[in-house]
Amino acid sequence: MDIDLNSVFDRWSLFISLYLSEQIRQRLDSTVKHACVILTLAAFILAVTHMNIHRLAPESEIYGPGIKSVFSIIALAPYLSIPLAILNCMGLLFYNPFLKKKVHPQKSFAPSICFRIVTRGDTPEFVIQNATYNRDLCLAFGLKHFIVEIVSDKPLNCQEKNRIREIVVPKSYRTKNGSLYKARALNYCLESHVNLLARTDWIVHLDEETLLTEASLSGILHFVTEGKGDIGQGPISYANGKKIENWITTLADSLRLSIDYALFRFQLAFLHRPVFGFKGSYIVIRNKVEMEVGLDNGPDGIAATMETIAVYWGLFTLKSNEFFVVQKESPTASKRESHIKVV
Repeated sequence: MDIDLNSVFDRWSLFISLYLSEQIRQRLDSTVKHACVILTLAAFILAVTHMNIHRLAPESEIYGPGIKSVFSIIALAPYLSIPLAILNCMGLLFYNPFLKKKVHPQKSFAPSICFRIVTRGDTPEFVIQNATYNRDLCLAFGLKHFIVEIVSDKPLNCQEKNRIREIVVPKSYRTKNGSLYKARALNYCLESHVNLLARTDWIVHLDEETLLTEASLSGILHFVTEGKGDIGQGPISYANGKKIENWITTLADSLRLSIDYALFRFQLAFLHRPVFGFKGSYIVIRNKVEMEVGLDNGPDGIAATMETIAVYWGLFTLKSNEFFVVQKESPTASKRESHIKVV
């Protein structure tokens, strides 16, 4: 007796749509996808284990004990990544990356938020365009107390003044410990004659190519109003809904999103500390923490980004159980204008 699988599938889909609520359907859908990820992960681990279980180093009688020892060390080198691989697996196992938790933060009671963008000023039109987009999105979202700050090494001559503030770092400005580049620019924002924020205000650090989304704004508001931590961070997607200029670089950068949902989510949601790393963008931090810790840690090791400052920030309470994605386009070699990240 033949069974029409399409008919069975259609009836099952009709049953689900009729008898299950939208919330239950979304949860079931995310659970099924999460289960597929776990099964794929298990199959990959079993396959790799099976392939390597009989892989032996060259026999000593053929190459000699010295050469055999060298080959044995080389064969063991890939296994140095096992600890991070295990933690990545734990992040995927314990936290469902497909489950989208809806939150409804109180916008009218939200604290003041500063979206701070740091740039060298080489592409002023591009930076102003993205800053204006983020400003307009915040206004359309209903955010009351916010400002978009553009911190640049060169004047941008931004004509947009409504909720947008341009800060030009003087060429003569030097920090006490000689910090450079991004750390220097951010430290300038903490100077008493520049910093207009209260200690209880919040700062969202963004790159010049970063675009906010309504989901990321909901997540940021939920985090800052929940009051469970002083520092938070979420994942960044690449070319989400945007035209992709370079598929190779976009796909390469997309690997970083898997690390966001696996390793970084595990360390922030479970360990509450940036033990294994910290991105230099999409950081939500209370202003008082940044003022107390400071960003002037010298030119060695922190010249370009804020990742190593996470070591200092780790001394404070760090929690980010909610993940709300921002978007970011992958860099290409030919077009600076295509570098869009979406948060």
